[in-house]
Parts: sequence; C-alpha cells; structure tokens
Amino acid sequence: MININHDDILLRLRLEPLDRSAKTAFTAACAQRLLPLSDRYAQQVGDTPRQQRLAVIVSAVWQAGLGPRYRCEPLRG
Repeated sequence: MININHDDILLRLRLEPLDRSAKTAFTAACAQRLLPLSDRYAQQVGDTPRQQRLAVIVSAVWQAGLGPRYRCEPLRG
C-alpha cells in the first residue's frame, strides 16, 4: 500500500501545472541525486553493469526532457 502524506500532495500540486519537459527535468534531477547511493550499492555488491546502466538511463531521461524528438526506445528491454 502506498502511503501518501501531506508533502506528497503539496509536491504534486506544485508539479501539476508544469509542462512535460519540466516534469521530465524534475524527474531526471531526482534520479541524478540518487545516483551516488545507487553507485555505492553497486560497488558494495560488485554490480558494475548496474551502475553503468542506471547512469545511461538517467542521461536518457535528461535528454528526453529536451523535447519530443528524443526517443527512448533503445533503452527498453
């Protein structure tokens, strides 16, 4: 069960009026901030491919925020 608190509701209300590119940039920024934690975990368990793959995905999210011309299909799979 997902627990939604007051801060979550406020965040959603602040993000709602943003366009797709701005929401994508926000998502990329959140993921970017979590990369060091993911990298640390991947190093501890010896999963270098995971570390590299996530960095590529975050980079693709930043690129997707540039507009509809960018396609993310190669990352699916």
